[in-house]
Amino acid sequence: MPIPKEIDFHGVYLPPILLVLILAIIATMLTTRILNRLRWTRFLVFPQVVFVAFIAIYTVLIGTFFIRI
Repeated sequence: MPIPKEIDFHGVYLPPILLVLILAIIATMLTTRILNRLRWTRFLVFPQVVFVAFIAIYTVLIGTFFIRI
């Protein structure tokens, strides 16, 4: 599968990292919702930093394995 240079979305060309970031934010929101429902966030000192860390982790994973950037 060739590496996409640009993604065509209804005539607008978008960089692939934008799609990866959007998917990473959605995955992070789902993960934090699960963590909040299980009440595991009470063990975190800075939940905002963990949120940003999850975005970074998901960006690397999605960018590496699903959408090659």
